[in-house]
Amino acid sequence: MNFAKVLLLIIVAIAGVIFINSAYVIKETEQAVVLAFGKVQEVNAKPGLHFKAPFYEQVIILDKRVLETESKAEELQTVNKELIILNSFTKWRIVDSKKFYEKLFNRSRANDRIGSVVNSNIREMIAKITLEELISGNRNQVVGDVMRLSKPKIEGEYGIEIIDIRIKRADLPEENANYVYNDMKAERNKEAKELRAKGSQDSQVIKATAEKEVKVLVAEAKEKAEKLKGNGDAQSIKIYADAYSKDPRFYELSRTLESYKKALGSKETTFVLDPSVKFLDSLQTGK
Repeated sequence: MNFAKVLLLIIVAIAGVIFINSAYVIKETEQAVVLAFGKVQEVNAKPGLHFKAPFYEQVIILDKRVLETESKAEELQTVNKELIILNSFTKWRIVDSKKFYEKLFNRSRANDRIGSVVNSNIREMIAKITLEELISGNRNQVVGDVMRLSKPKIEGEYGIEIIDIRIKRADLPEENANYVYNDMKAERNKEAKELRAKGSQDSQVIKATAEKEVKVLVAEAKEKAEKLKGNGDAQSIKIYADAYSKDPRFYELSRTLESYKKALGSKETTFVLDPSVKFLDSLQTGK
């Protein structure tokens, strides 16, 4: 191999090294901070192939998507000294790459700082409310207050935009959970007893009302029956009276035969009567 070929290979190798150390690619989801001896020279967020001064400038790639920081679970105290284990997550993104790099350098330090600020504000807010208020729907107000307090401390100083803060977990310590469970159980038992007592009272009222209505209905039915019976008896008497007035002898015979039927209808009945008894006149005379 002659000297010219060796020199060409050396030049190509040097050019390759220079190209590798000068070219960098920015993706759609990224942004770049170009440094020179640790100081920010340029911020580039345009996707594609870019070049920098080799060996002199350094490129730091940062994410420009929405990022998430989850805080560690902490044991906090409410205004009533009730203990609760709580952790949260914060959604954020880098809006000023230069300020972000100069203050925080990387995402790991950003997570630490964001978590510290958010946890401090959550601790402050939880200390102002009761556990019942937190569980019963006051959580959104707590989050809103934490956002209000956290944004000025993070956004202006670190080149970060806070998009959202949410409480991820809010649990009771095991000993407190047992106490609250027993308390809730006792409360439910109390409510059940009250409901059963009210149900029993309502049942008695319904039964008493039903019995009263039955008595009224029976009394009204008896009264109506007596009236009907009275009317029937009156009509019967009137019919007999009319019949008697038209033919007294026929009426007398009819009543006598009816008496015979009732008195002599049984084969086991024996009568010993004086022939002069008026009761036997119809049998003796055949009239």
